[in-house]
Amino acid sequence: TLIGGVEWADFTRAGLTAWLSLIFCGFNTLLAYGTLAEAVKYIPLALISVIISLNPLITLWGMKILPQIGFAGLQADPVGSLGYFGGAVAVTGVVLVVYRVTPGGNRARAR
Repeated sequence: TLIGGVEWADFTRAGLTAWLSLIFCGFNTLLAYGTLAEAVKYIPLALISVIISLNPLITLWGMKILPQIGFAGLQADPVGSLGYFGGAVAVTGVVLVVYRVTPGGNRARAR
């Protein structure tokens, strides 16, 4: 289980920077999902599903770029070209399902 792998002592040893980072990430996640819930009212779900499927790739690219531009303490995940290719295949699959072409040649959006 996930709880079994937690090192609870790390929470007591965490410094101010670690706690501020954790609070920032929690607030950022709350803001992102709140905005996503609000976007459902205005943007077609087909477009939102494509954007959601891009999130992991955007995160990986960000973690690769940020240390190079001076954000100390961040380490890029060891994801190779095969990993990025797999992500691109997944996003392409979502796009193909969402924007499929009907036999008449018209684009049909998934609802």
